[in-house]
This record gives sequence, C-alpha cells and structure tokens, in this order.
Amino acid sequence: MTHLSRTPVAASAAAVLLLASISSSALAGPHGHKGPHRGPSPEKLLARFDSNQDGQISQAEIDAATAAKAQAIDSNGDGLISAAEVEAQREARRRQRQEERLLRADANGDGQVSLDEFSQHQRDRLSRLDRDGDGLISSEELRPPRGPRPPAPEEAE
Repeated sequence: MTHLSRTPVAASAAAVLLLASISSSALAGPHGHKGPHRGPSPEKLLARFDSNQDGQISQAEIDAATAAKAQAIDSNGDGLISAAEVEAQREARRRQRQEERLLRADANGDGQVSLDEFSQHQRDRLSRLDRDGDGLISSEELRPPRGPRPPAPEEAE
C-alpha cells in the first residue's frame, strides 16, 4: 500500500465530502428539493462552513472545515482515511440522528418511545403533509410546497 502524506490525503478526502455536500445543494431545485432527496439548505451550509459568520464561505473556511472533517474521519490518526473509518463515521452519524428522532417522539421524556408515543408522533408528522386540512394526503400535498422552504424540524427547534 502506498502511503501519502497526511495533509494532501486528509484535505483531498474532506474536499470530496465537502464538494459532495455543496454540489447536492447546488443541484437542488429552487427550494432545495431535487426529487425525493434534498441537499442541505443554504442556511445549513453557512452554519457549517461560515466560521466568521459574515454570510460568505471563503477558501480559508473551506480549508479549515476540510481539515477538521478529515481529522474527524481519520480516527486512528495515521494520516490516511480508510473505508472502515468512513463507514464508522457514517454509522456514528446514523446512530446520532436515530437518537435525535427518538427524543422528538419521546413525549414524556423517559428515554423510551411507547407504542402510543410512536403512533402519535407518526400522526403528527403525517398531519403536517395534509396542508389543506381535509384529513387526506393527496399526491399534490406530497409534492414540495411552492414558495419559501419551511424550516426542517431540527432547524425549528
């Protein structure tokens, strides 16, 4: 196996991840939607990368975010990012999102979701799709709404 220096490998790997994140947003439709998947909103991109909060993302901020991301992925600190390290980071993020969803459904705050809490949470989520309040979810209501994009649940909380 050829070993490359730490900085170029880390920067390259993180740059790929960063560009994938930015390009998915850039390819999104007018409200951040592109079919069933949406990229991060401009607000999320700014929150993630605009470290001096001037409303713009500079090359220095991209470089800093790239280095931090690469360092976070390179869990053993060897200057190389392996597929196992990428998968471990993805799995950790998946577990974190799952725990956050659990907390949103846990109405009584006991750290567990009862069947009643789960059912209510699902009803609440689906009722938000029923934009005309008729008790039915039409194919039109399943399409993204026109106009300003409403905040995602984690942005609203």
